[in-house]
Amino acid sequence: MNGPSALAAHTAVEGAFVLGAFNHFATVVGGPQASPRAGEHGVAIGRFAWMGVDGLTLNMRSSDADLQGVVITVANPGVDWRWVFYDDATRTYRIRQGLPCPMLSRGNVWVRFQYGARPGEQVYANILDGSAISGYSAGGELTPWVVVTHAAAGGLSIISTQRGQLQ
Repeated sequence: MNGPSALAAHTAVEGAFVLGAFNHFATVVGGPQASPRAGEHGVAIGRFAWMGVDGLTLNMRSSDADLQGVVITVANPGVDWRWVFYDDATRTYRIRQGLPCPMLSRGNVWVRFQYGARPGEQVYANILDGSAISGYSAGGELTPWVVVTHAAAGGLSIISTQRGQLQ
């Protein structure tokens, strides 16, 4: 599947979504450009990323000063499927280098867990590729998110920063 159909299929299963009155999103902003921009090789959607003081965002931590968030799809007027590309190596859609890269610092998000996830577990971000990890991981960084729905290995799960309101 290529082009707009591929992007539509992807956005239907990963990224930010609305859950009634309990949904309070917060985005990551900062740096001289005041908003995150995809860094070298683009940034994977539906994964954690870190934004440096220059506004460049990567799916890996590069400094203790970086701000963490989850990369979501670009849903602005004038933005279309050409802003993203599919990366076979990571099996993710990526926002092209230099383009705006919206990131959530809190809210409700669908993410993929390579090894599965159980409700109530804390979510960690893999500091090398931004993938979500359910439960403690020595190679991960603690996030403010918690797993809400069960996911089998390689499956999607809802994570949220709104503890207690989604159960």
